[in-house]
Order: sequence, then structure tokens, then C-alpha cells
Amino acid sequence: MYYDDTKLQTWVMPSPNMPTLDTAIVYAGICIFEGTNVLEGRGQNCGGIQLYVTDRRDFNSIKTGLAILYTIRDMYTNYFKYRNDNYEDFLTGDSYVREGKYTLEQLFQRVDTESAKFK
Repeated sequence: MYYDDTKLQTWVMPSPNMPTLDTAIVYAGICIFEGTNVLEGRGQNCGGIQLYVTDRRDFNSIKTGLAILYTIRDMYTNYFKYRNDNYEDFLTGDSYVREGKYTLEQLFQRVDTESAKFK
């Protein structure tokens, strides 16, 4: 259930970086950029992409974030870096993303498996 499904009228920001429900929907997958030198662009002027979710019931924030991360990593190999403190491992719960242990398709399978276990 999404917040607006509750019919409550007032959105209370859980964080200054999450001003809207749309932000909350993408946050889980996009926050993985906090472990890199790529800015999420919250409130700053920056070049890059803007993400629009057109079907939030079919949208997977984690898979989307991983796909964007892998695309940027592969396109900008000379510039893309993970933070030196391995913060990415904290965000993803393991070192597998930072170490590049899996292809994107294998990561998607792992997301599906771990999500099923969690549910």
C-alpha cells in the first residue's frame, strides 16, 4: 500500500531528502549512489538523468538503481569510483556490488531471491 492509498491528506517528510511520495518510491534503489562518487542530485543543479516512475506497482527501485549504477560504472570507467570506506557494502548489505561479482542479470536474480525470502 502506498501512502496516497491511505486517503490521509498530509505528507510528512521522513527526511529533508524525501520531500514527496515519488521520492520515497525511488529511494531504496537510488540511495546506493551514496556509496559512490555519483551525486543523487537531491536539490543541487547537476547534469544527468531524471527518473520518472510511470507505473509504480510494476516499478522495482532496487533493480532500477542497480541498472543505473552498472550503466554509469561501465560508461564512465575512468571517473566512476566507490567510496574508499566501502560504504557501498553497508548500503547493499554485502560487497558483491562493489566487487562486481555478478552481472546485472545475476544481481536481478539475487534481488528476486532475497526479496522472496524477506516477504
